[in-house]
Amino acid sequence: MAAADEIGQPLQFDVEHTIFVAVGTDVHDSETTLIWAVQNFAGKKFCVLHVHQPAHLVVPRKNEEPSSNTPKEHVTKAFDEPERQKPLELLNQYVFILAKLGVQARKVWTETNSVEKGIVEIISQCSIKWLVMGLDAERYNLKTSKKAFYVCQQAPICCHIWLVCRGRLIFSREGGMGRFNPSLLQTSEIGLDQSNHLRLDFVDAQQKEYASDRSQGLVDPKHSNNEAIGTSRTRLLLRNEVNSLESSCGEEVKKRKKMEEILETGKKLAEQMNKKRDKLSKELYDVEEQKLFLERKASEYRCEVKELEKKMFDAVGLLVSFREKRDKLQIEHEEAKNKLRLLKNMLKMEPTCFHSLEMPTFSFMEIIEATRNFDPSWKIGEGRHGSVYKGHLRHVDVALKMLPSYGSHSQSTFQYEIEVLSRVRHPNLVTIIGACPESRLIVYENLKNGSLEEHLSCKGRYRPLPWQIRIRVAADICSALIFLHYNEPCIVHGDIKPSKILLDANFVAKLGGLGISRLIPRECLEIGRFTPESDVYSLGVTFLRMLTGRAASGIVKDVQYALENDKIGAVLDSSAGDWPHDLAEQLALVALRCCAKEKSDRPDLVSEVWSVLEPMRSIASASFSSSKQHSRVPAHFTCPIFQEMMKDPLIAADGFTYEADAIKGWFKSGHDTSPMTNLKLEHCNLVPNCALLNAIQEWQQQL
Repeated sequence: MAAADEIGQPLQFDVEHTIFVAVGTDVHDSETTLIWAVQNFAGKKFCVLHVHQPAHLVVPRKNEEPSSNTPKEHVTKAFDEPERQKPLELLNQYVFILAKLGVQARKVWTETNSVEKGIVEIISQCSIKWLVMGLDAERYNLKTSKKAFYVCQQAPICCHIWLVCRGRLIFSREGGMGRFNPSLLQTSEIGLDQSNHLRLDFVDAQQKEYASDRSQGLVDPKHSNNEAIGTSRTRLLLRNEVNSLESSCGEEVKKRKKMEEILETGKKLAEQMNKKRDKLSKELYDVEEQKLFLERKASEYRCEVKELEKKMFDAVGLLVSFREKRDKLQIEHEEAKNKLRLLKNMLKMEPTCFHSLEMPTFSFMEIIEATRNFDPSWKIGEGRHGSVYKGHLRHVDVALKMLPSYGSHSQSTFQYEIEVLSRVRHPNLVTIIGACPESRLIVYENLKNGSLEEHLSCKGRYRPLPWQIRIRVAADICSALIFLHYNEPCIVHGDIKPSKILLDANFVAKLGGLGISRLIPRECLEIGRFTPESDVYSLGVTFLRMLTGRAASGIVKDVQYALENDKIGAVLDSSAGDWPHDLAEQLALVALRCCAKEKSDRPDLVSEVWSVLEPMRSIASASFSSSKQHSRVPAHFTCPIFQEMMKDPLIAADGFTYEADAIKGWFKSGHDTSPMTNLKLEHCNLVPNCALLNAIQEWQQQL
């Protein structure tokens, strides 16, 4: 029959490197054979070989050889499914034993009524070269010996065979030594003459054959006497060998009992280890339970923290709301006081002016009285767009600008334009207080520190400004211009120059002359149409004048030449002090870009000009604060919303810096526009202004 892992499926083996181990139905007896094979053939492949004797196969008659040509399908049909599973289950047990020893094994089996012939058949069909068989010394009998004897005699000469008993090698037959010859049997190193067993089987077989032949009359009578003598001697030898075997078997039984004791000790040790494992498993389970409990607690705590954070944010929002309400009430209070004061003054001066509380209008007689009949000594400025006088109007120091009368708008149109411009409010814009429509005169707030032009030219009592204040002035004017250009509708100043930049008592710059381009018809102006780009050009020239202290004529070329030749220090105004080289160079580069000939090449005020000036202003303010000449709070330290010195300054997307509570409250109230420019912000992210915070802290320490 063909050897197969499953019935009907032929196998292929690497016979040069595979050890085949023949096993029987007694798993306990065959296990020692498997262990011996694994210990002595480390690194080899293994295959478990088994011959199954199904109960339904008919035992052949004496001297009748089973046909080797019986079709496999006939055998398959001869037994049912339960019978087929028996050898597979048995082989799986042996494969599992080998797996515990760290060896993966294959299995091969066949079914026949003769175990020894089945083994020889598998050896032949699979070309097996290495075979290990087991012998049980304790239950040794003739049948077992006949199997080993037959396999050793009938197996192909290329197959090397080892016979193992209780984990010890008893006999080995090397491959290529020819047919089995009992006289060539070799015993193993343990001293057990296993060949006695095989010889016993061999002699008993001869005696039986002799007795059979004699009973049929085949023995020659003249040799009977000699044969009887030989038989007696043989029996004596066999008796001695049996005694020797019994002694050897006794020793093997003792060894087996000793091994059983060792196994029992191992079992007890395994039980102890199992108890320890169970104990550790229980402890691990307790730890896991504790871990789950702590995780639940941690999750609960996280939820509580989130709730507390939410309450905290709500409280902060409420605080911001209260501050907004407080500031609003303060503003309303100040406005009410101003209105009350204005009403009192108006009651004293002219009761008929009550109709214009939002935008006061003044009579020409009031203007004459305020300027002492336009006293020339009270004139503080004069230009192509009119003269400027200082005055004292309704108990308030003011500046009055009289516009030229050519191309005049109607009085109602003039008053409307003034009212529109009066609503444009910014910290860096000169505030329009009112107007006198009949004389085309605008009333502004009066700033005590004169204009930037007066400080650059050192006229009269005015002294040069240090470089720190000049940088702050540049940032202030840029902020005001951003507000105008991004207003809805866009407002173009049209006449930016140092004489239009006024300084208050704290040297905060305010851009004056707002609205001249709206109040004078365009056809009457000498220059062309005003655009935001023309304002940017004028701003660049003003920056260059603050850097150099020079007149506007030729200033662009001079500064450009100095930068290209790395001689920026040669054109800087020395009266401003020691300019930091890097700040002066940055301001010069920005100014030259503003003065580009092509409008499209001029920079954007927010992203390209303010982004440079704002950090420069922080540095300049920090440097200027080191001087103890001024104890006032610098304007850039003040939040544009709260109008208080900032404690936690944050930069918004519009480039301006605000107090954290103020800008967060602005966003939380639903605004997505800039508080300064009223433009929609690209995002609501806030960045700490560390440089400004450091400057504020240093300023506070120096007080």
